[in-house]
Amino acid sequence: MKKMLEKLYTRKSLALSCLILLIISLFPLLCISRYNHPTGDDIYYSVDTHLIWEVTHSIPQVIHSALQGVLYDYQTWQGTYAAMFFMRLQPAVFSEKLYFISPLLVIGLLLWGNGYLLRQVSRYVIPFGRYEQIGLWSVLMFLSLQWVISPAAAYDREYNDRLKLFESVGEGDVILPPYQHRPQTIYAGDYGQDPAQGSNQALAEWYGLRSVFVDYSVSSE
Repeated sequence: MKKMLEKLYTRKSLALSCLILLIISLFPLLCISRYNHPTGDDIYYSVDTHLIWEVTHSIPQVIHSALQGVLYDYQTWQGTYAAMFFMRLQPAVFSEKLYFISPLLVIGLLLWGNGYLLRQVSRYVIPFGRYEQIGLWSVLMFLSLQWVISPAAAYDREYNDRLKLFESVGEGDVILPPYQHRPQTIYAGDYGQDPAQGSNQALAEWYGLRSVFVDYSVSSE
């Protein structure tokens, strides 16, 4: 019996089992990616490139606008230049229907980045065998990605209700209730109470509104 278990539970079989579990666990995340929407920094940093695209549909002009934004960040803020550039080219710049690509990119980069880190740790710090690396990486990624259960569909409905409100108001002022459902896997925060706040102004520009803010006196329960 002991020998049978030793043959069954080898390092290879345990590592491959963990990898299969990770792959299966990714499917729900891929499914809820369609409920994801741009908010906060997505709107704030890419409003200019979005408006350029809406007017010109020119990729070179969009890239030029993104580079101008990075130059502005260099002169006024901090040095996360690569991040600032790619944030200005996030998929919703071209169409909000494409924003489902964003979580796929983030998940892919998370998997690749941690895999690369673990490989370097194994090479230069703590030697791991091939299957130990696969097993450890699979477990770490499973825990990182699956820790939270999120009400994504309800959040999606609330977001689309906001879009309908924006369309009905036209170029007027909009007062939003806070989100009641805040899925931690895809929710990145809401807008402020001050219409003059940068992210609020960017949201107003994005949808052609005069002003927009969130009324937090409305219960989110």
